[in-house]
Amino acid sequence: SSVSFKIREKLMLNPKEGTDFWKESKKNIAASYSNIGNILLTQSNLSEALKNYQALLKISQEIENQVYIATAYNSIGLVNEKQHNYAEALENYSSSMKIMEKIGDKHGIATSYVNIGSIYNKEYKFLEAEDMFKKALNIDKEVGYKEGIKDDYLLLAELAEFQKKYKKAYEYHQLY
Repeated sequence: SSVSFKIREKLMLNPKEGTDFWKESKKNIAASYSNIGNILLTQSNLSEALKNYQALLKISQEIENQVYIATAYNSIGLVNEKQHNYAEALENYSSSMKIMEKIGDKHGIATSYVNIGSIYNKEYKFLEAEDMFKKALNIDKEVGYKEGIKDDYLLLAELAEFQKKYKKAYEYHQLY
């Protein structure tokens, strides 16, 4: 293909530039897999979404792009969660969070807390879910992410309501 010819040509003329071009091409392909996976996920085509996210993970690992690797784990976790495979979802969300912590991505860490809390909530582990949602809330407040703060309060309100803690649910809903 013309892309592989360009890569070979750049590698011969300037190995550093050729390698950068190769990585950038792979990064664009990875982004495409992510976008296609997201579309398939919204269409509830879980098996095809999973294939795209796994391809995203593979390429992201090849080019050592930590943000994309974390995104892939998170996206695979979303599919696992929709398939009610909570143990795998938790594993993938945790893998994503470890990378986000390593690279210092506060928004990614907060997202991981919310996703992990969602799993705990579905497993009726309400104290753990509340802890995760509060950790996400603290990070979102720290970075001033208003949309995240709003969502965190809503999750806490819904969690309290489900547990029939109506006063607490009302308080969280007021903050929402």
